[in-house]
Amino acid sequence: MLRVSGGSIHLTIPTRARAAAALNWLEQQRGFIESELRGIPDLVPFSLGNELPVLGRTRRITAGGPRGGALKDNALALHETDPARIPAATERLIRRVVREECEQQIAWFWRALDVPDASVSIRQMRRRWGSCAVDGSTTFNWRLAFAPSDVLSYVIAHEAAHRIEMNHGPRFWALVEQIYPGFEAPSLWLKDNGESLFVYGTV
Repeated sequence: MLRVSGGSIHLTIPTRARAAAALNWLEQQRGFIESELRGIPDLVPFSLGNELPVLGRTRRITAGGPRGGALKDNALALHETDPARIPAATERLIRRVVREECEQQIAWFWRALDVPDASVSIRQMRRRWGSCAVDGSTTFNWRLAFAPSDVLSYVIAHEAAHRIEMNHGPRFWALVEQIYPGFEAPSLWLKDNGESLFVYGTV
């Protein structure tokens, strides 16, 4: 299986397949790979001075912030000053603020659906933006922090609706429409642009 994601090429082959044959096939896909790579924005590392879209606003990574870092109107203010530690500190701060945002928003959606609160966690996921377990515990992909605000809200509403309908049938989508009208546009944005959320930091 061939996948081009976040500026990287991922090739998965069966355990019994010959590496030489796989590489020969990969060479035949050069045109496809180059086309895919041209459509991917340049990677943006987590380093001082770089700007990232975080929770709907462009924010510059800066130093001199409080311990643990802080999300400001136009900045991610890190406590760290050591360049080697900036990437990890940036990711920790982003994970924290997106978790807090998800917790706040999903609590509102849960109340709208009249379901009890449950745990919320943040993870790195390659193929999913969120998941809801039978017990209501909900997980979100931390890279949603880089999505437009309405896209993040749509995913949160989507997972909240799974508290009642653990499927994607008509009743499920009616629930999503009920608590987040106009969800179609952010849903389409995510399908078309989701890969762009992986260009920030280390993939």
